Amino acid sequence: MADPKACSASEAAKWLPLTRQTIVKYIETHGAPCVQRADRAAGKEWLISVPDFARWLVDWESSRAVAEAVKKFSPTGDLDDLTNPGRMDIDEAKRRKAVADAIIREIELAKVAKQVVPIEDVLEIVSREYGAVRTALFNLGPGLASDLVHETDPAVIADIIRRAVDECMERMQADTKGISAADPDEIEDGDEGEEE
Repeated sequence: MADPKACSASEAAKWLPLTRQTIVKYIETHGAPCVQRADRAAGKEWLISVPDFARWLVDWESSRAVAEAVKKFSPTGDLDDLTNPGRMDIDEAKRRKAVADAIIREIELAKVAKQVVPIEDVLEIVSREYGAVRTALFNLGPGLASDLVHETDPAVIADIIRRAVDECMERMQADTKGISAADPDEIEDGDEGEEE
């Protein structure tokens, strides 16, 4: 059975700070997770679990940041130079402490400049918004049934469905209210799952 949280790569791009093409590239070249790979011959499209992909993306970017820090602060570009205390004298220990302090200051500066966001804030926002939209989409049926029961024009039917889905998507408050991950408490808790 397919993952109920899975969506197309295009839909995932609306939730993630990436384009559809970048999502596919990360899957194909960097091992990012996907629920289903696209196969034109079989008529299958990419299916992505946004929470799983977001976790992978955070881990992958963290690994890249560590690699860049090691490259920048280690004289040999080797992580062992920064982490193996058995090979250091007092001068090396002082140098490593200075390097660690510099890295911490850079991270703190990046937080203040809002260049980085705590992972838990992003996951909380994505989970909350995903839940609200998912609930709204699951509740579409009864309202649409009465609107569509006597419709025969495919264009009108498509328009009614599109408007209903757009209303569901408006539940993504972080987009519409300009909420950043630095202030997840600004998203209203009471809007989740309400029927209109």
